Amino acid sequence: MAIIQNKKILIVGANSLIASKIVAQLVNCHVVGLINNNDSRVDYNSFEKVHSNLDSLIKENKHFDLIFLIAAYIPYGKMDVPDKKLFISNIDIIAQIVKAYSESRIVFTSSVAVYGNPISRVIRIGSAFNNPNLYGLTKLAGETIIKMHKSYGIIRLSSLYGCGVTSDTFINRLVRQANEDNIIKIFGTGKRLQNYIHIDDAVEIIIKVAVLDENIVMLGVSKESHSNIEIANIVSEKTKANIIYVGIDESCDYLYDAEECFKKISFYPQKEFKQSVIEMI
Repeated sequence: MAIIQNKKILIVGANSLIASKIVAQLVNCHVVGLINNNDSRVDYNSFEKVHSNLDSLIKENKHFDLIFLIAAYIPYGKMDVPDKKLFISNIDIIAQIVKAYSESRIVFTSSVAVYGNPISRVIRIGSAFNNPNLYGLTKLAGETIIKMHKSYGIIRLSSLYGCGVTSDTFINRLVRQANEDNIIKIFGTGKRLQNYIHIDDAVEIIIKVAVLDENIVMLGVSKESHSNIEIANIVSEKTKANIIYVGIDESCDYLYDAEECFKKISFYPQKEFKQSVIEMI
């Protein structure tokens, strides 16, 4: 991994697992954090100071060499429901930080949700946006603000997975069902394809983009997408939970070609999918 040294750094979303993994790659850096809510599970000793108020952060810090904008509000299961937190977390804070720190390099974790429903079979970095949900639109608005900045990197991440990831993703729901109810519910045939990026690979991409000398918008995805039934079989094999099929699944497949992006940062995702899912169980 590309270690970052001797910089003053701001991490927005300091109470996230990604933040803790980023901090582990910093050497002799002055690291300041911004959080919305304190999290007792997080060790803040690696931070020089952690703010819970943006105004106090800006007042006390006139400059950062590097800013990681990794905080976001993700309304799982309600991606199209209007919510003030979508604006505050995904747009307003970004705009204020871009305005306050015009000379910093900013790395912004966006989402593949900006693409909406795929028009083509395979999504590439330049693929068209097609009716993204409200969450995707707020991430797209955040990207637009970032692109007005002097130095930036934008990473469109797919679903994060891996040990310690607690978000309400499909893999986590399957693991929870298997452990708690000894069943795994799959909608439709289970053949729908989705893409997942291991958190360690995502952090590697974030660090690589941070040390680039150019502005970049790139995909943060794994090389292969996986079907729902493939994941269910991995979980079932380990837990002995029964797989049951319910309803229908009209969701799109999500396939990505990130070759162009990976070449620019000289990195390809390394984590083996099946073993990584097993480690989560």
